[in-house]
Amino acid sequence: ESCGQCTPCREGVPWMRKVTARMCAGQAREEDADLLMNIADQIAGRTICAFGEAASWPVQSFIEKFKDEFIQKAREQAALRNDGKPTKIETTLI
Repeated sequence: ESCGQCTPCREGVPWMRKVTARMCAGQAREEDADLLMNIADQIAGRTICAFGEAASWPVQSFIEKFKDEFIQKAREQAALRNDGKPTKIETTLI
């Protein structure tokens, strides 16, 4: 949880959480990848402590490395929502 002193962290971290929670609930949108990257870019390097970087760097990394997969999953979720089928995301821990 942000201490609230830095605006990028105070505002950005909850936004990243909101978008990722939406993803995990099966409600991801294709534009969420770019939205998350934009939010993370606004946090990294603009905070007093390391919390902002600790929150934004993993998001930047997974979008940079897995953007295509993210978009594909968002498309799959949209198709499931449109068919009225369950939309829970299956995850695999490595």
